[in-house]
This record gives sequence, C-alpha cells and structure tokens, in this order.
Amino acid sequence: MAPPPRRLPLPISLASALLAAWLLAAAACPPCAARELLTARGGDDPRGSGRGGDDHSQQGRGNACTCGGGGGGLVSVGGAQVLSPEGNTEVYRDAHVAYWRTVMGLPFELTPANPDNDDRSCPRVPSGFTPGGKPTYLITGSLFGGATQFPIRRSCSLPRGGRVILNIANDAEWFAPPIDYSQSSPFLIDPYVRLTATSLLSLAQTYTTVNASDCVSFTLNNETLRNIASFYHVGKFVNDMDISPGFFEAVAFDNQIAADPNDEDQAELLDNGIRNTDFGDAGWYLIFPRGMPQGTHRLSFGFRACEAPAAGRDFWRYGTNTLTGECFPDPVACRADLVNVGPLTLPDAQWEYTITVK
Repeated sequence: MAPPPRRLPLPISLASALLAAWLLAAAACPPCAARELLTARGGDDPRGSGRGGDDHSQQGRGNACTCGGGGGGLVSVGGAQVLSPEGNTEVYRDAHVAYWRTVMGLPFELTPANPDNDDRSCPRVPSGFTPGGKPTYLITGSLFGGATQFPIRRSCSLPRGGRVILNIANDAEWFAPPIDYSQSSPFLIDPYVRLTATSLLSLAQTYTTVNASDCVSFTLNNETLRNIASFYHVGKFVNDMDISPGFFEAVAFDNQIAADPNDEDQAELLDNGIRNTDFGDAGWYLIFPRGMPQGTHRLSFGFRACEAPAAGRDFWRYGTNTLTGECFPDPVACRADLVNVGPLTLPDAQWEYTITVK
C-alpha cells in the first residue's frame, strides 16, 4: 500500500494509502478522464450508495483505463515470465483486489504493510480470493512516511510454480473515517465524506499521475523491465473490502497518527477494523503466472526520485457527507468539481528482495 507525507500505498501506500499511496503521465498513459466517466455513465448520485454506476473504471469509449492494446502472452524479464498487460486487463484488475484483500486482512504483526515486518513480506493469498483457487503469493512493498529509511530490504521463500502478484507502486483508497482518504488528503476531502465510485478511483489515479518511465522502476536479476508504463491499470471499485484492525494500526504507526482516546470512531477501527467498505486503487503490478524459476532471485522495485508536474493531476470530487447527508463539495447545487492537486515530489523509495524458490 506519501504527502503529508502523502502515503504512498503498498507497495507504497495510507495505501502508499496513508499506501498509500503511490502514482501516470500524459506521455505514458493518462488517467481516465473524470468528465468522460461522468458522460459515459450518466453521472454519480452522491446521495446514493456511493457506488454510482456499475463500473466507474472505464473511459467513455468503454475501454478499460490501461496502457497497451489487445493481445496477450508473456513478457520475459530476468529469467522469469510476466503476464503481458495487453489483452489481460481484467486479470490484472482482479489481481489488484486479491492483493489488497490479503494485505488488508492480516494482523499487525503479519501484514507486509508494516515496513518493519521483513520476514512477513510474501504472504499467500487465501484461496477464496483467487480465481480457481490456484496457489498465489504476493511480493509487496509497504506503507512509508517521512521517517522511513530506504532501501527496505526483505527476503522470503516461495514454492516453485506458485503464481505471484507483485505490486511495484500504487495508490489505494478506502472509506473508513477517520482513518481514510479524508485523513490523508484533508486539503481535498472533508472528514466523513463518502466518495462515489468514480470519485474514489479518480483520487487513486490523481496520485499515480507521474511519468512512469522516469519515476517507476523494476529490475529482476539485474534486468530492467521495459515499457513499465504499460503495466499500469486502474483497479476495480469494490464495496465489500474487509480491513483488519492490524492494517489500521500499521497505517497509524507509519503515518504517526496519535491515538485519540476521545475519538470513538478511531478506536473502533483500531480495535475491530471495518467490514464491507469501499475500496479502489491504481498502479503498476506484475503477475508471474508460473512463478519464478528455481533458485535465488534479486528484485528491486518502487519509485525513483522525480518531480511530477501539476499538469493532469486533477481530482474529480463528488460524494456525500455521511454525518449531514449533504452533497460534497457543493451541498447546495449538489455538483462535482475538478481540483488540481498540484505537483508531486517523489523520494527514491526502493524495496529490495532476495527470493529463494525451492
């Protein structure tokens, strides 16, 4: 699963979401245009369930918001085979959800969202979260804040032939006041606002609007992944994400959120987590459908230090204040707006792994 510091979801994330965090430039693959989304789906009603239409991760032409065209197949890097992003959009989007259901469901002492959990960084995905129940494992980054020291070095063992999902960098967003996007982005979203599906995914895309070729990196066994921008996808919006108290504890620990004994809602999240809440993300993932070859492998991934200009970093805001029932951001006219979030400075944030496949 960043400033202030924005969470760069895991890998990076509050996710980089508080993972967040983490973040596509026009030269690579522009984010889905919120105005196209609104036109295509007839708009979201912020007074409704928060979902809006049936799928708000697509552009007006009906194409999934991803780089690359149709096709399929595998891409070779470092002696392993990665699923091509071309023609496999839905496979990747499902992988986003499986990844986060796993990471968000673990207790504090096990979640790889905690950057200090070096030996818990390749968890197995529960069989119910993967199509066909094929054994699937994760290679993860973590939450990080202004005090995090990079590179973060981890190691783990994986079985031969096991499917692997790797999150290079992304931004994840969820609704769970007061430890959610309104906490990580108070300058954009009022407390207790529930964003519509379109708006939530727009926020994740806004924070992943960077030039991937300059700012995002992945190497395996000293070989760099080419055309990394093509591996960017906008994940699926779901409204049934379960988030464990341990994940909120990791978010609070990483982002230096002081527990407020008088805040009952915060205490509830830290004690019991939340079930069936809204979630969505956007970022760069890899799928190794056959895992990695037997032996020892060295990986490095994450962000390079870079500057992301303000151009194109627009957030389409629309939702409901769950305390008052009023529309956000315009309670009178009940209209959305488009806000430019400004430039972003990314640190050199790298995760280095030694993977042993037996």
